Amino acid sequence: MPNGYYEAIRKTSGNFTAIFYIPVKWGYSLQNKYLQNIFDEGLTADSSLALADITDKNVYYIHSIDHQYLFSVKIKPNHTNHNFYLFVTILWVLSFTCMCLLIHVLCKYIATKGYLLLSFFTLAAFIILLRTANQVFHWPGYVSQFSLFDPKYYSAGPVFPSLGDFCINMLMLFWFIAFIYKYRHHLIKPVRNKPLGYIIISGCVITILSGLVLFVNLFYHMVITSKVNFDVSNVLNLSLYSLIGIIMVCFIFLIINLADEILLVIAQRVKIPVMHKAVLLFIGVIIATIINSIYAPFTLFYIFAGLVVAIRAYVVWYKNGQINATAFLGVLILSALIASVKLNAFQNQREHENRKLLIKKLEAADDKGADFIFSKIEQQIITDKFLTRYFEDNIHNNDYLRSHFQKTYFDGYLSKYDFKIYEFDNNGKSISNDNTYILDNFKDMVVFSAIKVSKYFYRENDSFGFQSYFALLPLQVDGKNLGTFVIALKSKPLQYTNSFPELLVDEQLKLDNEFKGYSYAFYSDNHLLSQSGQYTYNLFNNEFNGPTKQYLFKNTSGNDQPWYKAFTNFNHLIYKPSARKTIVISKLEYPVLYGITSLTFFFVLMLIFNAIVMGSRWLWDHVRFITINDKDIFWNFNVNFDQILYKTRIQFSMIFAVVVTLLLVGIITYFSITAQYHEQQVSSITDRITRIASAFENHIDNQTTPLNPETQVSFNAFADAYSTDLTLYDRDGKLLYTTQPKIYNLGLLAPRMNGKAYVYLSKLQKSELVNEEHIGNLSYTAGYAPIRNAQNETVAFLQLPFFSNEAELTERIGALLNAMINIYALIFIAIGLFAILVARQITNPLSFIQHSLSKTIYGRKNEPIVWRRNDEIGSLVKEYNNMIAALEYSASRLAQSERESAWREMAKQVAHEIKNPLTPLKLGLQLLEKSWKDKDPKFDAKFERFSKSFVEQIESLSSIASEFSAFAKMPDTRMQKLDVIELLTQAVTIFKQMDNVTIHFNAPEQPFLIIADRDQLLRCFNNLLKNAIEAMPPSRPGIIDIDYSIEGRSILINVRDNGNGIPENLRTKIFEPNFTTKSSGTGLGLAFVKNSIENAGGKVWFETVLEKGTVFHLNLPQAQA
Repeated sequence: MPNGYYEAIRKTSGNFTAIFYIPVKWGYSLQNKYLQNIFDEGLTADSSLALADITDKNVYYIHSIDHQYLFSVKIKPNHTNHNFYLFVTILWVLSFTCMCLLIHVLCKYIATKGYLLLSFFTLAAFIILLRTANQVFHWPGYVSQFSLFDPKYYSAGPVFPSLGDFCINMLMLFWFIAFIYKYRHHLIKPVRNKPLGYIIISGCVITILSGLVLFVNLFYHMVITSKVNFDVSNVLNLSLYSLIGIIMVCFIFLIINLADEILLVIAQRVKIPVMHKAVLLFIGVIIATIINSIYAPFTLFYIFAGLVVAIRAYVVWYKNGQINATAFLGVLILSALIASVKLNAFQNQREHENRKLLIKKLEAADDKGADFIFSKIEQQIITDKFLTRYFEDNIHNNDYLRSHFQKTYFDGYLSKYDFKIYEFDNNGKSISNDNTYILDNFKDMVVFSAIKVSKYFYRENDSFGFQSYFALLPLQVDGKNLGTFVIALKSKPLQYTNSFPELLVDEQLKLDNEFKGYSYAFYSDNHLLSQSGQYTYNLFNNEFNGPTKQYLFKNTSGNDQPWYKAFTNFNHLIYKPSARKTIVISKLEYPVLYGITSLTFFFVLMLIFNAIVMGSRWLWDHVRFITINDKDIFWNFNVNFDQILYKTRIQFSMIFAVVVTLLLVGIITYFSITAQYHEQQVSSITDRITRIASAFENHIDNQTTPLNPETQVSFNAFADAYSTDLTLYDRDGKLLYTTQPKIYNLGLLAPRMNGKAYVYLSKLQKSELVNEEHIGNLSYTAGYAPIRNAQNETVAFLQLPFFSNEAELTERIGALLNAMINIYALIFIAIGLFAILVARQITNPLSFIQHSLSKTIYGRKNEPIVWRRNDEIGSLVKEYNNMIAALEYSASRLAQSERESAWREMAKQVAHEIKNPLTPLKLGLQLLEKSWKDKDPKFDAKFERFSKSFVEQIESLSSIASEFSAFAKMPDTRMQKLDVIELLTQAVTIFKQMDNVTIHFNAPEQPFLIIADRDQLLRCFNNLLKNAIEAMPPSRPGIIDIDYSIEGRSILINVRDNGNGIPENLRTKIFEPNFTTKSSGTGLGLAFVKNSIENAGGKVWFETVLEKGTVFHLNLPQAQA
């Protein structure tokens, strides 16, 4: 068979013989997206194999099941074995992953040792080294065999030579930024120097804006310079490369968000007012917008991006980085809006540049594709036996001659030309009835004006608005000149055609389907020459004017648009090749619809992408597949949901239920509408084939006749009357007539009726059949009907192929999916907001109870909760009120017991502390008495020395009494609004004068007000500084660093010393009363600190390292305004 290689299996039973053909490899004479010379997919999908010749080496022999040799195959040049190739690819991916994990662990180890910059530099160096080896030295070499790394799809310089390199670069950048993000809180220490702080904030703003500029450039080159389709108005038209590119856009957004949060954490460490930071960001956004407006049309890109940064700043600075549902939804909508606006802008720019190329194509008089075909077919024409018979015949049927040329030579690519044929004898006289032209007219054109494009074909030089060719084809037989054929061709209006003409066009020649969706017109001296498309142009040009040799775009509302197209317009590209000529290309645009479509598309895509990212991170943090201890390794699966808030569970449950419902409805709707469309199509084809068959029965005689010029012309005319292609088969299923003989001449189809159709109509006697059929990769629907004579006998079978059904189905389903995405995205946003409100309403009572429980203090009078509803919350409140009543009774009993126990312990401690100074007092008095009685000559000196000692012991007693008195008065606090910075400054001023101690503290100018007892808080700071000084070893000078940070509505004060640290066994007792590590003292200092801070509503804790020092952290809430 002419269309490929087959394995033929012959089976014979009696007088019946059947031959079964198994396709091995297709061998079409044409190559395009429908016809590809590859092995049949039923055998192998390996594209690296080719059939081997006898002379080939390193071949593989293919045998049948019974070990009979069939044929040999070989590996194509520059290809590798497919199975081995996949194995190597998997090994490379695993090796590369392990290497990256090793580098990651190494950098993480370096970072944990305190060398953050070194870890960043190491990771960056590895990434640069890896990408250099990959791009400069092409290592590993097999990667280039992936189509993803083919520059024909995308290339933007040496850094991004292909879409695959773009993906790798983005993933590597994401890895690097994510690594820095992990250590974002350790990048810099708090900065209190204001000039330096403003420089850092300005640098952060510039870095954020630079990242946005980088994003715009990357997105721009991906859309403008690539051949990948990014038109999201029909998702079914998106290719795999389109989806990869769009996913990379999501990764770019993720990288920018991570980088922004890193910079915001750095900005948080800078101790300047938040309002000043916001002003600097605002100024940067305005400057960037102004600069961008100078070089490009005005856009709100930087303003929207600034809003995203502002939301992220609020989350980082006031919510400790914990983003809530409202902020997340806001960031998601703004990000989708940014991506949508930029994509539409870049798509418009790309479309405008493409339309300029179409203008050039309309302006050009030459058609390179036609020139190439002319050179191929001209020799076939002059040697065509049909033409010889035509000239030798006395009857010259020009219609049949035209039909022969149309179906044999001027189909496929040349079908876009109208043509006429003029026949002249050897004396130059016309042998047809058309005497419009004489042969000398064409010969004069050859001499004076035409341009020769092949041996016999010429192009008319002076043509505007169309392309015109003619050919002078001599017909000779045995050296005798029979005459001359003249073929005059003129281009038709360029319109989008169905899939069938594309089937007959080689991939080297492209049909003008790029004009699909466009209208165009030619004007000469402002008069309309020709037009094409749905836009109705004026006969006289009074709206499309512009400068010569320049491109001008103009919008109009169109021709009497209906109300539902109020937001559509026509965009016209006007070009004047000369002062007298004008070319206009128009396109119907849907700016609002496209804007909404792209917005919802990116919203859904980013929502899914963020869900995957956050889900992966959550699984990494909460799911454990392996547990390792000192002795064993346990494999298990453990998911921890304990930290998920009840409010979050409600929101997630509602959104999940809605999403599942929408998905189910969408899937059911999709299949339902698809089925309805197929049914509608089948019904339409059935009705059409029935009507055409009935008309054909009236058109022919009672019997079908063999093929001859008259019947063929009559059949073609009948098909043209119905504007369709038709094929007629005889009662045995053999081909009689067809309007597309080239399909059978090229061996794309056998000259036989489809087997299923033949069985249904001939054997089963069905009245019609609609059948799905294939030519290569082209799927189409064909309708069949029997043709009956006057005696109601079936004499033939008529086929009506419907080639555009798949394209129409794709467009309709794509439009349906877009509409569903738009509607469902809006529903999802509404449901998301509704879920947030409902969850808040449901959890508000729980939050109220939580607040009441947080105010419940053991030993104090607690107010019962008032709840007026008799529901589940009411039962909980009732039990709580009963509980606090019982708790107060128990607390009073326990407090009495504790007071008695505490007084006993206190009495012991007081007795012990008083006994310590009384013992030296007693001994001193006894020694003084003995010296007095013995008349010791040194009595005066001893008296003076003992007196000083007595005073010191008495002061010790006084100090002990004061400390116990102060500790005993802890509950009696006088709460007031005060500046914590002022009290801390007073304490620092007192202790700063001591020798061998250096205290670093830079107090801010602005106060930070809290609610606390002034005396207690001052004594608290004094105790902390005193303990820090006493912890200093004598071997090194003491250094105390005091810093602070304001996080939301609280201040964190850190007091850091370089003392000996606190031993491990003493750390749990450090805040207990009466605990001390010194030989003297009450041990109430740190207990006093803890009580003072907690009375102010704060928290205190410490971190310590032996031989390096201790840091005490004090967190105090800000006073309400």
